[in-house]
Amino acid sequence: MENFHGVICAVGGGKGGVGKSLVAANTACALALEGYEVILLDADLAGANVHTLFGIKHPPLTLNEFVGRTVGTIDDVLVPTAVKNLHLVCGATDFIDLANPGHARKQRILRAVGRLPADYIVVDIGAGATFNNLDFFNMADIGILVTTPEPTAILSGYEFLKLAVRRKLLSACAAPGIREPLAALLGGTGTGKVRKIGEVVESMKEVDPAVSKRITDLIGELNLGLVINNTTDSVGRTVHRALAGIAMQYLQLPLPLLGCIPRSAEIERSVRTMTPVMVSGPAAAAEPYREIARRIVASGSAGGDDDAGEGRSAMPAAPHPSMPAAGSLLCLNDVAARDGRNLHVQTEDLGPGKGSVQTLVFLDGRIVFSKENRYADLGIEEASREAVGEKVRWQHQGILSGIRAGRLDRLFSGKE
Repeated sequence: MENFHGVICAVGGGKGGVGKSLVAANTACALALEGYEVILLDADLAGANVHTLFGIKHPPLTLNEFVGRTVGTIDDVLVPTAVKNLHLVCGATDFIDLANPGHARKQRILRAVGRLPADYIVVDIGAGATFNNLDFFNMADIGILVTTPEPTAILSGYEFLKLAVRRKLLSACAAPGIREPLAALLGGTGTGKVRKIGEVVESMKEVDPAVSKRITDLIGELNLGLVINNTTDSVGRTVHRALAGIAMQYLQLPLPLLGCIPRSAEIERSVRTMTPVMVSGPAAAAEPYREIARRIVASGSAGGDDDAGEGRSAMPAAPHPSMPAAGSLLCLNDVAARDGRNLHVQTEDLGPGKGSVQTLVFLDGRIVFSKENRYADLGIEEASREAVGEKVRWQHQGILSGIRAGRLDRLFSGKE
């Protein structure tokens, strides 16, 4: 993927039926309608169906032709849509061997994805935590987890994240004498039944300190977002707090909320008529997907001054003219190391409704510091995207600088 200069967004979920494909399709449409060049790739190798959401019953070309080498490159199977700037790579529909491809075949697909010409590639992966799905999820710049408020979906979503982390770490730390103790720790079968990533990091220091640091770096590279489907805003935010808290406590993963999508007759109708709601539906039904696209793009516009080279600030984004401001504009996440501890710093614009910018600092899943400034206190007279974004980045970098300078040491060192 080194030569790809756009952004790859993988949309996954722990179980089927949570609306993963709808999120992928309509978010891709939202990005394309803002002028980005977008490719939507159906990587559900066992049950491709994204093309039906665009009214395409029988795709002229699919991954079949690319994997079967009847076409030269993956570009040759791009299928145009009615949405300007949006093309599809349709999934294989009658190639049973592709449901469980071998390593070489899967690597060829992954490499080909990185050569596609686009600002954004949205990858709709299959449901469940198969190796194929986890590999597609982990190769992306942004991993978007889709769930619903049902307890089974929430649990499956967390299990998916946990297994994605396990797969990423074991793939990167496969050297003899390293993989076995790491697998035991990640599986909770080592001494003390280790479950938390923080404990894995500490235990691996005894095996190999360099690998321990490598694990911390790999966790910091994971760039995630959560979408909650078929929910109200209040219920969705409750689910987000619960799932994000667990992800931080056990996996040391920040999990910002990208959007809540209400149950909608217009969205259900769009599935039956095989036209994305971004194209056919009223503005109100399409707005949640626009907001998800805005958050993806706005989060990536932060950049930030990470002078210590720690963590990974926000989500990457392709350069493009401004998008209209609505709701929360920006959510930044970084890891700051201090005295051998990793503190997770999250700063978010809470939106015009609350009119404030909030920073939370986590240590081992606990909030050890919080700071909230109202727009007025920050000197923001109008809640424009540029003004709020500047202050979010200013507050975020200020907290990071304070941690690195030792001004917050008392919060985790036991000193007053």
